[in-house]
Formats: sequence, C-alpha cells, structure tokens
Amino acid sequence: TADLVSSSSSSSSPSSPSSASSASASSASAASAATCADYIMSRRLAKVAAQLLDLDESNGERLRIYQSCVFSKPPGFGETHWHSDANMVPLDVNKFVTLWLPLRPLHEDDAALVFASGSHRDFALPYWKTLEGMSDLNDRGYEVESYPPLDLGDVTAHAGWTLHWSPPQPKDCPPRYALSVCYFLDGARRLRKSECRQDPHKEDEWSYKDWLVDIEEGAPARHPALPVVYP
Repeated sequence: TADLVSSSSSSSSPSSPSSASSASASSASAASAATCADYIMSRRLAKVAAQLLDLDESNGERLRIYQSCVFSKPPGFGETHWHSDANMVPLDVNKFVTLWLPLRPLHEDDAALVFASGSHRDFALPYWKTLEGMSDLNDRGYEVESYPPLDLGDVTAHAGWTLHWSPPQPKDCPPRYALSVCYFLDGARRLRKSECRQDPHKEDEWSYKDWLVDIEEGAPARHPALPVVYP
C-alpha cells in the first residue's frame, strides 16, 4: 500500500488547494488499495478455494495465497496460449487452485478462459510435450469448455495443472479485465533445482522473487509474502 500512496509535501500550506488535493488523492488511493487487499485476502474467497482443495481443518491444514494479479486484455489483443499455472510456480505442489473473477460483465464475444477439463491428470502431456506441442489437443479426449457470459460476482476455478487458454479480444469490444487469485495448501516445498526438468519461467519471476531467496530448496514455502488466509 505504501508504494501506491503519494504523500503530500510537508512544505505545502494546509490551506492551499494543491495540498488539499494531494491529501485527498492520498486518502482515496489508500482506501482503494486497502479495499483491493481486503477483497483479495477475504475469507469468503479463501473458503471457496479451501473447499475445492479439500482442506481438512481438523488435521491442521491451512491455505496460503500464492499470488494475485489483474489481467487486462485490450481490444485486438491476441490469444493467450495453452498453459497451466502450476508449471510456472517453483513449488512441488499439487493442491493449487486459481479463482478467476471478471471485473466487468463478460459477454459471448469477450475473451473468457477456455479449459481443457481433465488435463490436470494428464501426466504425459507436460512431461513429453513443449508448449508448441500442446497447441493441438483434439486427440487427447479432453472436454474443452468455457463459461461465458460471466457477470460481476461470478467466478471460475481451475486446478493448478489444468490447461487453459484465452482467445483474442475482439477489436470492437471494450477491454477485458479480470482478477486472478491463486491458492495452495500450506506445506508445499520449494523445488530443488537439481531435480527440476526446467527452470521457472522468467516471465513470472515477479510472483516469486520476493520470497524465493529466503526459502531453502526443499523447505516448506512459508513466508510473509505467501500469507495464510484460511482458516
């Protein structure tokens, strides 16, 4: 939040318009940032993720947030290729789920997510195939599904290893905005580099750079940047 809020100069007069405007903007930014954080960290969302991951409270299991981000797809923006979220995560993890929430109503023409249902159980595909080799999934028996239209308050959920993609955003549609929040069960360990077939994607380095250096290889991923949100 501190990075989002600009503080007003102490040399400005309290009665000056610029000082009042700056203070007002700072307050509004702080309130907006707090609201976003409260929403992302909300127990209500976390409970949905916990239920999907079969979290067992009686056994002391806990849920952590891995990351949250807003995806913007402007008019004419190209497709997002088939991928799985967990493939970009430097954790030895299976209990991982992503909640995807539209930030405006999405209609049939908007670029919603498309899922290859059951692909999270297909071990051979990520083991043998490159991303390019995943471009044609017609012979693998998946049900390829999407769920438009989506309204504000709707949410889709997919397992961390589920393949999904998104088509281009039509040029005659407004920008598509969506919030993504990823969760995992506490206890997942940082991958050992010596045991990895590939390095984590540099494209997603922003999602782990704040905590990766603080956690030893093979150690549980427990860090303030990966907060517990449930129970």
